[in-house]
Amino acid sequence: MTSISNGTRHVVAALLAKAFHLPLNTTLRATTFSRLRPMVSKEKNEGHDFDQLIVSLPMLANDSNRPTTNHCRKTHMNTFDTLVPTIHDTLRLAGFTVTNSKSTPQLYIKQSWNTYTETALQEASIPWGHISKRVQSTPSRIVVEFSSPNIAKPFHVGHLRSTIIGNVLANLYEAAGWDVVRVNYLGDWGRQVGLVAYGFYRFGSKEQLQLEGLQHLLDVYVRAQAQLSSRPPSSVDSAEEVMDFKKFSPETLRPENSNCSDSSFAYARQVAVDMEHGDPNALALWKTFRECSLDAFQTLYRRLNVTFNEFDGESYYVDAAKDIILKLLSENNMHLIQKEKNGAFVANLTKINLGHVVLQKDSGTSTYMSRDLAAITSRYKKYKFDQHLYVVASEQTLHFQQLIALLAYLDRNIANKCEHVSYGMVQGLSTRRGNVVLLEDILDEGTRRMYSRLRDNTLERPTIKLSNSDRNDYSIGQLALRKTANAIQFEKKSASQYSSANNCDHLEQTAKILALSSLVVQDLKAKRIKNYTFSWHRMLDAHGDTGTFLQYTHVRLASIQRLVAYSQFMQGTSAIDNCCFSQPIIHLLAQKHDIINDALRLKEPSILVQYLLQLSRAVSTALAHIRVKDASTMIEQQQRLRLFVTTRETLAEGLKLLGLTPLFWM
Repeated sequence: MTSISNGTRHVVAALLAKAFHLPLNTTLRATTFSRLRPMVSKEKNEGHDFDQLIVSLPMLANDSNRPTTNHCRKTHMNTFDTLVPTIHDTLRLAGFTVTNSKSTPQLYIKQSWNTYTETALQEASIPWGHISKRVQSTPSRIVVEFSSPNIAKPFHVGHLRSTIIGNVLANLYEAAGWDVVRVNYLGDWGRQVGLVAYGFYRFGSKEQLQLEGLQHLLDVYVRAQAQLSSRPPSSVDSAEEVMDFKKFSPETLRPENSNCSDSSFAYARQVAVDMEHGDPNALALWKTFRECSLDAFQTLYRRLNVTFNEFDGESYYVDAAKDIILKLLSENNMHLIQKEKNGAFVANLTKINLGHVVLQKDSGTSTYMSRDLAAITSRYKKYKFDQHLYVVASEQTLHFQQLIALLAYLDRNIANKCEHVSYGMVQGLSTRRGNVVLLEDILDEGTRRMYSRLRDNTLERPTIKLSNSDRNDYSIGQLALRKTANAIQFEKKSASQYSSANNCDHLEQTAKILALSSLVVQDLKAKRIKNYTFSWHRMLDAHGDTGTFLQYTHVRLASIQRLVAYSQFMQGTSAIDNCCFSQPIIHLLAQKHDIINDALRLKEPSILVQYLLQLSRAVSTALAHIRVKDASTMIEQQQRLRLFVTTRETLAEGLKLLGLTPLFWM
């Protein structure tokens, strides 16, 4: 997509919306782009228009949901004719020409190439999303529920996609002006907690739990899971196997004292029942597991640059889940809720091809579905959200279809605001059942490999030399930019980043950022619904479409800015207008604010990632031909530098939206 500029398109659409009394989204659809000549020209052709925006009256008429009689068409044409001078007066100072075709009911808005370039650079210097905030209204609040790991179980790569995708979507909505609430809905209740409890009592110890934390719970969980998987399927979930939780003790469950292969499932089930009934021993154990898990999760979230406004959990809605069932029964939904002979409550959704859903088990305990229903209704009372996103794998599609269908019986208004944002699975890291690939291990291994390449100088990076006095002039902190009256200077915020290349602390920190960047970009560069195969080679490649490539491009642009002082007051585009290598960059910069709108409309982070990769590839080509330091005049140097400074700022903004820290030095 090529645009005259995002701001221009929205200004025209806003005027049309007001004149025709139509929604802004409708008038935006009626504004399309037409290419008047190829995107990249070998030489500047003065006097010719480069791009044009076409406003289609027939499309407006069709979208207005009004009868298309001859009288209505004439009325539309009169409105259209009256609007032309207004649009012309609004845009003429920016170098536009506006013409109204008499043969076809269309409005043509054209812009010369030098004005297009100037507008693109000016709008690209505006932070991401600010134009969207200015020209369109958005719902005030959105809740994004993502990550949602289970307590007392490992944070493995299966949780990676939910965490990364949810974090980027939340960042995009914030940039677009939404009030974003980030919620982590922990799986902290139910039989899986009982299985960990069984493993802990059978194989664990309090001393090891204090020393190793979640890793110890993982070890005992894997052993318990392996024991459970060895049981025949017919023996699972037998009501006769329910045992008294308080009869078991660490001594009776030791391997040398008991063969518990037949009791592991029953024990886990009984722990869940006792938790629901308020047994103090079971709740004390649950609380220990939850606190230990939260500590480990918080450490990992800090490594991922992910934050939450609220840590929610299934445990908060155990009592409310029972109220949900009573409410469904009281709403004359006897055809919907059925009570089985064993006492379980089941929702019948077969009429809409969604099967049956258990809302309460025969033991009287709540289910994941009933707790989910209680959670969303409570969350709406608390936040009064306009939209609610569940960022969960596509494997759970049926669950969320059932959830929203049941929610419609309780409150259709809330149901209409909820959406399941699904995604595919990570392949290439699967192991035998009972073994788990931890996300922390992947980050550690990625950091180790990056550190080795940086230390051995096998990762290509800029070789910008600083004198000892320059190096000592930087103080601790993160590198940033500060605009002054005459130049943009790098603030004194990172001694470690500008230390010697042999500085181990600097190399380790850089390796961590590169490893995370590579992991995030590999995860997000394809459409989220697609499965992808994890590859160390593709992830860490410095030359492919990787996070390392994005960071490397940012470092190269930052190095140019360090060498040449940039004057923000020296404007103009004559030195870059006629360059075929700068035009692709300018086109991409002109699309900057459209990208966030498209990414949000489709809930698709890959749109942002692909945009940043295209921008980096265009920069990589241009840097070999557009020399800044060797420019013949100061004006030419500053105009070229302006292009690269604007590009670097755009790339840095994009990296931050991905949850990544832009590197200024490798």
